[in-house]
Amino acid sequence: MKTKEGRRLDAVVAARIGFLKKVTDFAKMVTRERGEELEHTVHDSFIHTVRELKDFAGFSFHVDIGQTMFGGNSVKITYHHQGQSAVPVLDISWETHIEHCSHMRFNSNQEWQKEIMEVIRRWKSIGTNIDQATAHAAMQNETKRQTKMNPCRACDSREETQYVGRL
Repeated sequence: MKTKEGRRLDAVVAARIGFLKKVTDFAKMVTRERGEELEHTVHDSFIHTVRELKDFAGFSFHVDIGQTMFGGNSVKITYHHQGQSAVPVLDISWETHIEHCSHMRFNSNQEWQKEIMEVIRRWKSIGTNIDQATAHAAMQNETKRQTKMNPCRACDSREETQYVGRL
C-alpha cells in the first residue's frame, strides 16, 4: 500500500507526463503545419523527418522524429521571453513511449509552462496574426520597391510617360 507521499508523487509524475505529451504533440503538429522541413529521408522501414519553427509566439521548436526503425524521437523547445536571450526549456528524447524517455532536460520554471499552454490554446489565432503581419510587410516592401523604380509620385506606373518639347 502506498503512503500519502507516494500517492502525491505518483500524481505529480502523471501530471508531468500529461504535460509532456501535450507539449510534444503540439511541437510536432505546429512544426508540421508552420515550420520548415530540414530533412526528410525515406528508408526501407522508417521515415526520418526533421522540422524546425523559429520564434512562434516566443517559442522555437526543433522536432526530429522517426530516427530509426524502432522509433526515436526528440523535441527541443526554446523560450524567448520578451526580448531576453533564448532559454532552452525542454529537450526530450524517447523511442516509442514518452513515459520511458531516454533523455530529458526540463526547465521547471512555471512561467514558460503557463505561456506554452496559452500558445497551445491560441495557436491558430497566433498563426493568423503572423500571416497578416507577414502579408502587410510584403505589401509595404512591394510599395517601397515600386517607389524606387518610379520615384515620381505624380506618375502612374501603368500609364506611359508623354514627353512634350523638342526631340
